[in-house]
Amino acid sequence: MKTIKDLTYEILEENPELWYNLSSEYVNISAIARDIKPELEKKKLSTVNLITIIQSLNRLKKRRKEIEKIFKKQPNITIKNNLTEIVISTSKSKYEIIKKKSIVFTKGEKEATLIIPTERKSEVLKVLDKSSIRTIIDNLNMISIYLPKETINMVGVYYKILGFFYVKGIPIIEIVSSYTEFSIVVREKYLIESIKLVKKIIKSA
Repeated sequence: MKTIKDLTYEILEENPELWYNLSSEYVNISAIARDIKPELEKKKLSTVNLITIIQSLNRLKKRRKEIEKIFKKQPNITIKNNLTEIVISTSKSKYEIIKKKSIVFTKGEKEATLIIPTERKSEVLKVLDKSSIRTIIDNLNMISIYLPKETINMVGVYYKILGFFYVKGIPIIEIVSSYTEFSIVVREKYLIESIKLVKKIIKSA
């Protein structure tokens, strides 16, 4: 069951202006608590004490200030265009042969995902067994964010980014992460909007 703090965070993520305002030293925490109380009780399906909401907001404000300190220096962002995603069955595929041709290769128990430059698509398809291919998605772009290493142990960094994509209604085709690199794959028609959104999220972190 979600806690009051979890539900409060969800509401803030769904209302970006409230999340931005939370970091201001002049913000009225009690006023925000009163504003979100009805929605919080709707999510919780029970009455919630105003003091409990204020305490949750204060804890989230402290977390936001910690994120602000880390993001004082803007992370680097890179874009890779003209990509294709191929999802294959691991039981029938010679995926070891094509790993070197991939920008991204991830393998699960039953499926593997390859993200390749579209110009290599024909070359890769010649190697693959047609019966192993689950789906092919063209016209993709990958936005990579190089995060400070301090974010590795910080709660909510990925959620903050992904939550805003949800609010804006931008579908994410794939998410890829390594130690300090976090990448989001989107369709070409959402690229410009996604870049603007990522820059806005980082700027307001």
